[in-house]
Amino acid sequence: MLNKDRVLSRSAIEEKLSSWDEEISSSALDVHIYNLRQKLGKQFIRTVHGVGYALGQSIATASGQKWKNKMQKQTPNPSINLRSFFYRIFVWIISTAIAWWQVRNEVNDVFDAQQILFAERLANSDLKPYPA
Repeated sequence: MLNKDRVLSRSAIEEKLSSWDEEISSSALDVHIYNLRQKLGKQFIRTVHGVGYALGQSIATASGQKWKNKMQKQTPNPSINLRSFFYRIFVWIISTAIAWWQVRNEVNDVFDAQQILFAERLANSDLKPYPA
């Protein structure tokens, strides 16, 4: 924050605001300060009597805390990621083992059916014995 704990005079604030298309009156500045205090809390904007206004340490701390909370939310927890990684590996191993077992059973069923079919054909065929 650029103006933390820096006292800004009323005229400096009015000058910044008057760069807009419409002119700002002194009472309009009071209304804006009042509304900001209502939204942010009274401790965030300090009145320096006879000079102007200052953004207090509270707002800087609050905005810094917001940034810190945001960064903490973005920073992944390594223990959660490690648990998630091992859980995913475990699920992959189990699902692969189940799929392999199902395929193996299907292949054995097909192989058994082919063996039975071959045995039936062999039993019903009139093969001549191999000459010795």
